[in-house]
Amino acid sequence: MKQKQTIEYYEQHGEDFILGTEQNDMNPLYKVFEKYLPPEGSVLDLGCGSGRDSRYFKEHGFQVTALDASPAMCRYAEQIPDIEVRNGFFQDMTDREVFDGIWACASLLHIEKSGLPDVLKRLWSALRHGGVLYASFKHGTEEYEKEGRFFSDQTEPVLRKLFSTAGFGIMNIWLTDDVRTDRQKERWINILCRKQDKKIVLFGDSLTDYFPMEFFQVVKAQVYNRGEAGNTAPEMTARVSRDVVPFAPDIVLMQGGANDYLLPFYRGAETVAEQLVRAADRIRKYLPETKLYIQSLYPMNTLPREARRPKDIEHGIPFWSEGKSNHEIQRINSVIQKLCKDRGYYYVDVFAGLAGEDGELPLSYTVDGVHLSREGYEQVWTVLSQVLIKEGCMGGSCG
Repeated sequence: MKQKQTIEYYEQHGEDFILGTEQNDMNPLYKVFEKYLPPEGSVLDLGCGSGRDSRYFKEHGFQVTALDASPAMCRYAEQIPDIEVRNGFFQDMTDREVFDGIWACASLLHIEKSGLPDVLKRLWSALRHGGVLYASFKHGTEEYEKEGRFFSDQTEPVLRKLFSTAGFGIMNIWLTDDVRTDRQKERWINILCRKQDKKIVLFGDSLTDYFPMEFFQVVKAQVYNRGEAGNTAPEMTARVSRDVVPFAPDIVLMQGGANDYLLPFYRGAETVAEQLVRAADRIRKYLPETKLYIQSLYPMNTLPREARRPKDIEHGIPFWSEGKSNHEIQRINSVIQKLCKDRGYYYVDVFAGLAGEDGELPLSYTVDGVHLSREGYEQVWTVLSQVLIKEGCMGGSCG
């Protein structure tokens, strides 16, 4: 009933609605959305209204399908050359992997909160692998009717749960003012997300726990960070059932062993490597189809106190790696590499991507000799991104 009333509003007030929205400056939002689309990609303008946005995407080289439940709005959109216009309800969509992007600007807000999960699943199905979805809602918590139209306002926590549950990876959520000059007090919440097909778990100690997750926004998969600061390899093994198995990931990027080497009871390269790979064995026991990538231990900065940055000495920043040896770390890595080969795991040499010419972790890459600065994580990302490209989760379909 609510949807019927909303459609009747647009049937009766279509011209007024177009006059009030046709000249709105949507370019900032267009740019956010279209940079994730392939050239000449296919776009669904969901709730196309007059076709304002459809016209923009068509003029910028995209293949456009416009969908609206209002016959009057569809008649306006049909005036745009070379686009497909459909009259129908979002709840009736049955498309499968057709679109590279779905543009849902101020349209899903007419769906009741109870009906959104089903619609989002349909949109997920309609997107191709790695396709992007943009949607906007009025910012708030209420459901209400106003001037003959039904609205369902949204907040960030609710949107995150709704879209994540439907299989989307959240790329960004942000607030904007209404672009209409007479409604600048109204706030809108925008969401940009990507269809996620594969699931990836980052599993490790603090070096994983502190990884800046914005690097993974370009990855066409759901990525879960399950790093835990202070963990040794046996402790990682103990939490496999809690932090890996429930996600049933397609890929695990595993990192660990640093604390096993740093702690006073270091038991040798073979023991550390075996204990780390044992965590992978536990994952394989429960998830035999999961691909397991085991990273090398990262280099450390083991230079003496006088070689550190003056500000680090002045502020008394501890260097946990003092007295340790990158040569020994490489011994551990050699054993890990051999075990990976023997047991069918993938070995990822991050050490080489971080170490300077002297074999040390450069000071610019670290905050305390062990943990990484953002610049250091950029180097790790360079290595890991090659794995993700190989898996088809960057630069193409993740599948």
